[in-house]
Amino acid sequence: MQLSYKILFVVEVLHDYYSDARCADFTIEPTAETQLLFKNQQVLWRNMGNKFYALVRLVEGKPLVPLSPDLVFRCYLKLNSMQFANFTNIEVNYSAGQRLYLTNLHQHHLNGTRFITQQIAAYNGAASYLPGSFAQDVNGDVYEAIRSSNNGNAHALNESTFWENRLQRRYATPADLTFSASNLFRFQLPAPVMAASIEIFRFNTANGNYDLPALPAQLLNFPQSQSEVLVNLGSLPPARYRVQVNASSAFVYADSRIQQEQVFGVVEIFNHLPSASQSSLLNNNGTVKETVFTVRFANRVALWKYLVNAGSAVTAIKDSNGTYSFVKSGDAFISNRPIPLTETPIRSFFLESGNAGPPFALSNAAINRIRTLQRDGDTFYCSEIFLNQ
Repeated sequence: MQLSYKILFVVEVLHDYYSDARCADFTIEPTAETQLLFKNQQVLWRNMGNKFYALVRLVEGKPLVPLSPDLVFRCYLKLNSMQFANFTNIEVNYSAGQRLYLTNLHQHHLNGTRFITQQIAAYNGAASYLPGSFAQDVNGDVYEAIRSSNNGNAHALNESTFWENRLQRRYATPADLTFSASNLFRFQLPAPVMAASIEIFRFNTANGNYDLPALPAQLLNFPQSQSEVLVNLGSLPPARYRVQVNASSAFVYADSRIQQEQVFGVVEIFNHLPSASQSSLLNNNGTVKETVFTVRFANRVALWKYLVNAGSAVTAIKDSNGTYSFVKSGDAFISNRPIPLTETPIRSFFLESGNAGPPFALSNAAINRIRTLQRDGDTFYCSEIFLNQ
């Protein structure tokens, strides 16, 4: 009998901000329940760089302890970078309990990459897009809005003053956010009610829906109309659930440790998917696939605002590549469109001055100086760069 270890699955984190796209800003940590599950299944785990590895002990090429189809491996994403939000295009409302939710249930694949984020929705001319929103075209290219577009003033994806082509990259977006709660979940209703029928559902591996009752249904009657209902989740084991109140529903991840341990997100890897799925863990013969799952973050784009001294001799800021231009506004020069924040500096920006001397190469935007700026009815992120000129 030959014993060995082999990769059961990998979770890799990528980010467009970094020159090599490898994002090591997270520690991925199995939950207490999954750590015990790993121990029982003889799975070793570790973080290395931008990747989390789960390695399973094998006998004759198959897991020594068979993996039941109902197994779910849950891990926390713990953020280690204080500046991550400044250079990342995803807005997480922590005060409302939002967290990132990543899972292989999406079965989202592109060119051999298995994403644990949802598909980016196709462009819809009737939808509203604010700067930073994403949409996908019919060829699979992803575009980021750099100006507003809506039903009353729609702008197609080929209008380059409104959209930036991000090519065929797949990102974490607001569609990947879920509510989280410990004991009580504050369910916001679309309109005040005098009575609330509350149902809580867990995931059904048989059909891929959240339709299995997790707790007995409740009916609450109120002496006065209520626009918010408190839903008790305290008796549920940590997992994602669908909470339905009357005709409205919301997904919530129930786990008290998410708030206690400053968790940025949760990864759930399910083992019930058929072997034919690229997102499954095992081949049809029971051998491991060594599946690699990917989450990719988009780098933030921001207006670059170069600030000069009052009475400065600076006459212009230019881009030798001709990609961007800068408009003078008071004692500042502001880029004509948002510019991606990247670890690799842009070396083509220079200033011209009334003083004698050659063109002066400029510093890049600093990720620790991010503000907002209003322009043409939109709110943009803006990085301020002070020039001693």
